[in-house]
Amino acid sequence: VGVWGRPDDENPFGKGYTAPTKVYYAPDMSGTVDVACGVDGLTDEEYASTLLQPFKSTAPSIFLGNNDFVSQNVYYMFGDWAEESLLQTERALHVLGVPRPEWLDQAYYSIFVEGETGEI
Repeated sequence: VGVWGRPDDENPFGKGYTAPTKVYYAPDMSGTVDVACGVDGLTDEEYASTLLQPFKSTAPSIFLGNNDFVSQNVYYMFGDWAEESLLQTERALHVLGVPRPEWLDQAYYSIFVEGETGEI
């Protein structure tokens, strides 16, 4: 899924990470996510929304779920767990209008499912 290529005259196929990957960065050491990925202007919000619906403009009903891709500040990383996979699927269900399951805490849902990036 090559979605962040930012092609230009010098790089007609884009540059940097053009497909989803797990990206951990430390703003005070490595800079922001766009620097970590080598993709000018990439934000955590764009990463998350594009990852959820990589072909939104041409095929809005296609969602990417059950993945382990994330763009995350290392200071908010708690380890590699299945949580991101489950969150991505829950975000897709939210976009499709499926209500929050009763067993899923409202505060958690608001931050991590409905929120832009899922960071506290």
